[in-house]
Amino acid sequence: MNTKKALVTGVAATAALVAVFVTTSREPESIKWIPYTTAAVAGNKLDGKSSAVLFYARWTLSADPKGGLATPAIHQSLVDAGFVTMEADLTNSSIEDFRELKEQGFTSIPVLVLYPTAGPRVSFNGGTPESEIVSAVVRPSR
Repeated sequence: MNTKKALVTGVAATAALVAVFVTTSREPESIKWIPYTTAAVAGNKLDGKSSAVLFYARWTLSADPKGGLATPAIHQSLVDAGFVTMEADLTNSSIEDFRELKEQGFTSIPVLVLYPTAGPRVSFNGGTPESEIVSAVVRPSR
């Protein structure tokens, strides 16, 4: 009887550890980066909404292909400032898909580009400190 009780306790403990790992290793459900399209950015602008677009690829030479540009704090600051957050995963893209970035003057990814409803766009390269991005996002909304 003690062996059976120990086995049940062990299985329950293992299940609890797995549940903790699964729930803490995923991106929080509240963070939503919708797929990017140029039409969506234009539509947002017409609707009076600013857009934030994260361009990245999984083949970049970084442990984090998003270059630290998609943290919960950054996302929350964007949402609080009224930005619609979008992402463009360029992992399986052709050279033609990079034309738009090149035309905008970007030569590397990842890059987070803010397209406010008024004023010039603002961009951040991968590795930009989170605090610098959050500060820049908060500043215009004050």
